[in-house]
Amino acid sequence: MALNPTAINALASSGPSAIAIQAVRIAQTYARCLVSGKDLTAALLGLPTTLRNAGVGAKLLKLLKALVCVLVVLNLRSFPLIWHWRVLRWGSGLRWANRFQRLQTITYPPHIRGRLQDKYSESMLPLGQHPYDYVSKYTSFASFDESDLFMHLSNSSYAKTLDPARVKMGLQMLPLFFKAGGWVALSSTHFHYVCEIPILSSFEVRTRIGAWDNKWFYVVSKFVMPPSKSKKGANKARSQARKVGTSTTNGNALHANGSSSTTSTEPSSSTTGATTPYPNGQTINGSATATANGDSSLKVVDQLLAQAQAEVSDAEEDEPDGWKVHTVAVSRSCFKIGRITVPPQVVFALNGLSSETVGVSNGKGVVKEPPHWPQVRETFTKATAKGGKIPATGSFSDTKALTKFLRGGWKEETNEDLKWWDRTFDTVQEENADRMRKLHLLIGGLLEAERVGVSKRAN
Repeated sequence: MALNPTAINALASSGPSAIAIQAVRIAQTYARCLVSGKDLTAALLGLPTTLRNAGVGAKLLKLLKALVCVLVVLNLRSFPLIWHWRVLRWGSGLRWANRFQRLQTITYPPHIRGRLQDKYSESMLPLGQHPYDYVSKYTSFASFDESDLFMHLSNSSYAKTLDPARVKMGLQMLPLFFKAGGWVALSSTHFHYVCEIPILSSFEVRTRIGAWDNKWFYVVSKFVMPPSKSKKGANKARSQARKVGTSTTNGNALHANGSSSTTSTEPSSSTTGATTPYPNGQTINGSATATANGDSSLKVVDQLLAQAQAEVSDAEEDEPDGWKVHTVAVSRSCFKIGRITVPPQVVFALNGLSSETVGVSNGKGVVKEPPHWPQVRETFTKATAKGGKIPATGSFSDTKALTKFLRGGWKEETNEDLKWWDRTFDTVQEENADRMRKLHLLIGGLLEAERVGVSKRAN
């Protein structure tokens, strides 16, 4: 077999495309040898020399290096420890800011340093903020490695993005709780996809407190995009047009087939208010007639989830600033200190959240504070002061005092007038109960889903 190194060199010097052409020709030549059985051993032994003389190997290696670099850049956010950095960077930032604050006051007397540290700690708290009005914003984008083959943000990437968004909200809204060693146990998350997020598009995750009871609290997160980049409006208009046409067609078909023109419906999850027919006359309120082969637990799941999505459909509404909601996520969690569950109301009140605010003069003007905050200061001043003086680290930086209070110190208080956490959210009790009822429907449906395929079929 004869190979022409001069011709190979000429093509190789022309560029990557010429290299590819010559590689194909070399492969064809060796394939002929394999088929004919002539000089195959000699040809294989001479392959390295042929490629080296042609300079193909070096250029192919450069091309492969470039491709590897491009793949690394495109998939950088999926590399090991990148997710941990996205989640933990918020806590690291707050920790270093606290250390820098201590260095700035290191030359002051201990009791003055303590007061300055408490002032700094209070400046980091959402003092006087209404729990329903506090919004945490986390910015991200749909990278290549987090998108699917349809060039949209992958469904699995929503949960991946939600982790740092929730951590950011928790650390910025409840710093004293996490300083005491607290953590959040996630029970469940429900996603409702409204509209896709295109690849390479930037978006925000806006996270709020939805509601709470004596154990659980709900966090509502919205994936939103600016109107100029969102396709939701156009998609919604097309969807409405399709549904109007489908409803008219289905209605004519029912009458043509002689079927009943009255069909029980359940609200769908769409913001357009369109309805989806339930089979065999089943209704959303539980007065449905059982189908012959239907699974009763599955019907309960459908009913509860349908009611929940109908109740919380307002969560899909666009943001007040006009940003379009593309996905809504509802997370159910509880606060923990070790294995001890701490009521959300106690944690919120400890970090300065309140449904009411009052004007307080600080010497430079009037600032808003929650009415219970003087009692919070008094509680931790008594717990940490030595000889009537605040420690150099400040009252709110004493992790032992914070941990003791959250582990059960709030239960030990017998004076009702000093239980500031019980009165902090009195004005929103009815609203919170109504929100809780709506959000709890989601959990009811998901819990019933565990019984699907287990309960006996209806006879």
